[in-house]
Amino acid sequence: MNIREFAKLCDVSPSTVSRALGRPWEKSELSRALYDRIRGKAAEVGFRPNFHAKAMLGRQSGCIGFIAGYKMSFAVGTLLEGISSVLTPLGKNLSIYPCRNQRDLEAEAFDTQLYCGVDAIIYLPCLQPFNRYDADHIRGQLDRHSQLPPVITLYSGSEIAAFHQLRFRDYEIGSRAALRQLAEGSSRFGIIDTIITTLSNRETARGYRETLLLHGVPAEEVCEVLLYTPGHEKNLAPLAGADGLLCSYLITLPGCLPALSKLCKAEAINIDALCSTETQSLFQWLLPAATGENGSRQPFRTLQLHIRDLFDIGVRSAEFARKLIDNPGSAPYTEYLDVVSDSYENAIDADIFR
Repeated sequence: MNIREFAKLCDVSPSTVSRALGRPWEKSELSRALYDRIRGKAAEVGFRPNFHAKAMLGRQSGCIGFIAGYKMSFAVGTLLEGISSVLTPLGKNLSIYPCRNQRDLEAEAFDTQLYCGVDAIIYLPCLQPFNRYDADHIRGQLDRHSQLPPVITLYSGSEIAAFHQLRFRDYEIGSRAALRQLAEGSSRFGIIDTIITTLSNRETARGYRETLLLHGVPAEEVCEVLLYTPGHEKNLAPLAGADGLLCSYLITLPGCLPALSKLCKAEAINIDALCSTETQSLFQWLLPAATGENGSRQPFRTLQLHIRDLFDIGVRSAEFARKLIDNPGSAPYTEYLDVVSDSYENAIDADIFR
């Protein structure tokens, strides 16, 4: 059934069908009763607009691209749930392109999504080596296309000026962590990240390091370790004697705990760690195996969490995309995401992770 046949079935014009099925009610210029009647009939008979035909005519395709530079972990699944919760009620499709942390696949994903004429792209950048981030593989694809839809990068920001950004105030998070640990009396500091990481983690580490130096901590008292696997004591050796740590991934701490207990006094360390609600729950499950104790008690002097709600990030990214689609030609700008910063104990008591 094409749109003319469906419009005849509804006793309306094809343009009315297009407005009802391709726009939110507030933008459709239709009465609520007519809008609901057309959408109800479409659901009843299984009618769907031809999104490719709409794209060829220069109108919205009704399809949003999602480029997952990360591997498709459970965390990305939660993110997609948030995105879908906004797009599905609007009758929008989501075209998902997983890239498995491979730059060539990421470049191919952009080329494919742009060729298909998606209305917007939500982009979760792939992980890259800590000190060698670049986006040249993406720029090469962008140069091949004369018109670009809005592209929204998540978490980490982007080095591509034409992209919009939905990101955290990473530098401020790192700075707050440094000030908290100084107030707790820490004097020797360390940063634990992974060899392959994000721009977000790099910026958080920069805020932490620069704030410590600004407050008189000697540079030699701030060390950094980049892990491939968390448990090797030799990799963590530079942290010997540290009593203040910034950890980019909370989930790495159980694996690091045996080595840290030998190199430092775990009960004397003040730690700030980044996590999502999902990885924190996993941390609770792994912690007893690392400590040899039952229950969820953490072994450090203090453990401050900076918690990201992945479902909410998905919702915000879809709403951002919808806003940009409705306002074409918007200059690139940044919207900021919030984190919940609290002690591990308070977060458990408040049921943040359930």
